[in-house]
Amino acid sequence: MQSLFSEHWHLVRHLKPQLRQNVEVLPRILRGRAWFLLFEPMSQRFVRVNPETWYVITLLDGKTNVEQIWDKAAEYIEKQNVNFDQHYRAISQNELVQLLTQLYNNDLLQTEVSFDSEELFKRYKKQKFNKLKQSFLNPISLKIPLLYPDAFFGQLSKLARSIFSIWGFILWFLVVTPALLLLSEHWQSLTSNLSDRVLSTSNLFILWLTYPLVKLIHEFAHGLAIKAWNGNVREMGLMFIMFIPIPYVDATSSYHFVSKWQRIVVSAAGILTELLLGAIAIYIWLSTEQGLIHAFAYNVIFIATISTVLVNGNPLMRYDGYYILSDLLEIPNLAGRATKYWIYLSDHYLFGAKTVQPPYATENERFWLFIYGLLSPIYRITIMFSLVWFIAQKYFFFGVMLAAISGFMTIVLPLYKGIKHIYQGATLSKYREQAIQRLWIIIAAIVLIFFIIPFPYYSTQQAIVWMPEESIIRANESGHIQSINFKNNQIQRNQILFQLSNPDLLEKYELQKLQVEELDYKLRQASLDDLAQRRKLEYQKQGAVQQLQQYQYKIEQLQVTSTVSGKWFAKDAIEIKQRYYKRGDIIGYVINQPAQIVRSAVLQQDYDLIQNRLKNIEIRFKNHFDVIYTGKIIRSTPQTQKKLLSSALGSQAGGNITVDPNDQEGKTALQNYFDLDIQLSQPLDSSVFGDVAYVRYHLGYSPLAWQWTRKLRQLFLEQFYV
Repeated sequence: MQSLFSEHWHLVRHLKPQLRQNVEVLPRILRGRAWFLLFEPMSQRFVRVNPETWYVITLLDGKTNVEQIWDKAAEYIEKQNVNFDQHYRAISQNELVQLLTQLYNNDLLQTEVSFDSEELFKRYKKQKFNKLKQSFLNPISLKIPLLYPDAFFGQLSKLARSIFSIWGFILWFLVVTPALLLLSEHWQSLTSNLSDRVLSTSNLFILWLTYPLVKLIHEFAHGLAIKAWNGNVREMGLMFIMFIPIPYVDATSSYHFVSKWQRIVVSAAGILTELLLGAIAIYIWLSTEQGLIHAFAYNVIFIATISTVLVNGNPLMRYDGYYILSDLLEIPNLAGRATKYWIYLSDHYLFGAKTVQPPYATENERFWLFIYGLLSPIYRITIMFSLVWFIAQKYFFFGVMLAAISGFMTIVLPLYKGIKHIYQGATLSKYREQAIQRLWIIIAAIVLIFFIIPFPYYSTQQAIVWMPEESIIRANESGHIQSINFKNNQIQRNQILFQLSNPDLLEKYELQKLQVEELDYKLRQASLDDLAQRRKLEYQKQGAVQQLQQYQYKIEQLQVTSTVSGKWFAKDAIEIKQRYYKRGDIIGYVINQPAQIVRSAVLQQDYDLIQNRLKNIEIRFKNHFDVIYTGKIIRSTPQTQKKLLSSALGSQAGGNITVDPNDQEGKTALQNYFDLDIQLSQPLDSSVFGDVAYVRYHLGYSPLAWQWTRKLRQLFLEQFYV
């Protein structure tokens, strides 16, 4: 239970504080309870207080000292309890000191000590410095205010009320809904080869022009939404995000709207407008051929869908979606309160500050603060590095530069702030030595776990159950199946399996046969004395006969035979005169032995590791994954290659080897690899030939940091060749 008295009371008891004159008081009903929001427009900070605390704040008139305020507050609570049969507890000295500290830290409070022009000027300079520092810390997002547009938007207030009405929403719905259906239908064609299309040199200039234009309309929508309920549009300017100039509108006056639904509409106005623009762009994109308008529409679709859903409309980023969620949950300052709640959790449970008080929140609010504080930084880091990866694939140097800035903002700076809090934070003042000791214990544990302790190291590759080439029955010449010459699945060596028909080939054979007969006739008719003519005819006949023999050989190849005896397995259903087989196409298999070998495709960098560190091999099969087999390498290809044994090993079919996207078969790897033949410890039924297997190479033990560094290095080699 918290003490009624405070050890710091002597420092504040004689102060005469009061709220700053520019503080705005906004009454709210949040989650069924009455609250007051104290909002400071310059810093855009606000503090939420309940009615009991608000009474204490009303006593801050600049004339009454803190001790008198405490006495009056206690007297007021006592009267309330007597008059209304209530059981409220009087505010303690500790709570009053915490309240004054909170108000002062949020620039909501002034005392006779700080109520002078010099102090105000210092605070103003500090705020400007903090904004400037934020711009330098985040150079990819810089904000420059330009003008006060309230009068302009005021002239459009009638239009604003018409747009943000039930009829405006119905019109929006009728335009957007069919476009969403068209979007899902054409999603594949819109997103295929996305990075090359969006980041190509020819498209970047169009994107650079399109993005600010879309965002200008987006921000105008916010301004109109504010004016629909007679709000004040205080500021308009430019933000530079990724060095692209983007307009912005200050929509903070929506905080004054009592209805949360009005505030939600203001926050959602930009998103709804972008979706409307995207819908119109879909109609244009589908109606136009390749050209400038087509490209412009494509970029609008890209901005209005992917950009809006992943960033602007996502509540885990502090953009429009965040303010929508904050109002829906009725939790003002959701992100700030979530951060404070997580600081409390770390102070209390991680660093042992048992007496530190949690930020005020109901049980239900604590759940949302916990979830938001957990997911938001994870999502921000994921989005930022996904964007870096997306850009680096096309412009590596720019991607590296962006990665350095993003890494500093999302990892280095939060770590610095966390360490600074441990060494200087007020909440840990009584537990400083213990907190620092625990910090070093955590660092030592991280170093030990990730950099020193060896963990099992595996390399998992895909493989194909390999069969001998002579067991594969192929079409030696193109044609349709004319006849099937076996009745059961047991095949004998040299048995004829199929007869293919190729009328074009037979026609060419007959024409060539007539040509040979014609040359033979001419040769018989030629004069014995005309030696030159006879030699010419003999030469022509010799060539014609060779061509005839080639056609004869091809006709013989229409007869498909098996060079081995065994059991027949068809690759696909076989129907007479239905399927046309090209030369080399697989018709089926004649298998005379159990499956004993799997062939694994291993990238060159993994091959070197396997050669030097292999301990043992485990194999699982896709169709019966629960059974583990062992094996040993019996041979490997003498040199690297790029043509895969099966398309099932390539990335287009879900394999782990990246293949050339231009290869329709999906068999051409982008990197060199080796084939490893692995003999199974026990033979399997012949029905598994051609199945996919997963081979796990046990490579001993290594620290996790070494394993992850190597995988990251391999990923860079695969994607960037560096």
